[in-house]
Amino acid sequence: MYKRQLQQTAQRVGEPLRHCDVKFPSATLSADTAQAAFGCYNEVLTLDPANALVLDRIQQIQDRVAAEIESRLKTHRLDDAEKAIGQLEAINPRHPKLSVLKANLQRQRELSPAMVAIAGGCFEIGSPASEPGREDDERQHQVCLKAFRLGQFEVSVKEFKRFVNATGYRTDAETGSGGLQGCWALDPADKANPWRYQSWANWLKPHQSQTVRDQDPVSCVSWNDAQAYLGWLNQETGGVFRLPTEAEWEYAARAGTATARYWGDTLDDHACRYANSADAGHGWADGFPCDDHHEWVAPIGSFEP
Repeated sequence: MYKRQLQQTAQRVGEPLRHCDVKFPSATLSADTAQAAFGCYNEVLTLDPANALVLDRIQQIQDRVAAEIESRLKTHRLDDAEKAIGQLEAINPRHPKLSVLKANLQRQRELSPAMVAIAGGCFEIGSPASEPGREDDERQHQVCLKAFRLGQFEVSVKEFKRFVNATGYRTDAETGSGGLQGCWALDPADKANPWRYQSWANWLKPHQSQTVRDQDPVSCVSWNDAQAYLGWLNQETGGVFRLPTEAEWEYAARAGTATARYWGDTLDDHACRYANSADAGHGWADGFPCDDHHEWVAPIGSFEP
């Protein structure tokens, strides 16, 4: 009798199970289809709550979603990761990885910079020989790039300060690495040689004329300092942040344009809408004919994209 009951149960479960397997093949299962797949198998489970095959399928769904959340966190797709966490929680609110994944997401939200997706493509890097101010190393040639992600803003003083407070790191400007104490900065009081390496200058005091603010872009940092910051950021977030290549930076900055500057070739007042530059409004003799309303450093995000 018991054997016959098992056979009857297997027959009842078999067809619905095959239906779910066909509708949600394991090879293409993703976090986006996980809840629908779970619903399908969970319906089958009502026919036989202890069915090992069905329970195994449900466990595979949970594990697949958890793995995809980890991948999304690693590639800084935080909104996608948060959505998948919600799906995993709906499937199994007691999943053993759920609390860790939530904590990792929160940590990344706190530490990671806002990122912008840049579509891949080809462009002419460099500048034409006819462009005023062109340097000899700016020979134009075509470069093709794969899609990448770039920080929406510069690293802020606040972000860099968090790194320094956590690690005790001292920048090259502070330690005199390479035999140069301080960094290249302006001292208006030095009439004889105002632009030079100033021993007092570092990321907390990049110039004499304005107190550094948390939302200012961090400056007076070297390539070594940037690498140290990125190493810490990756360790804390599990990310793979790096500096952009020269080609990636120029491709993003040009944004599909071929002019000397993103806003055009003409030296006009457009500059003050898009950049924190030397301008006539603040007395720079060779500045753009406009006023960007920031005599020295502007907080990040102050200008039009």
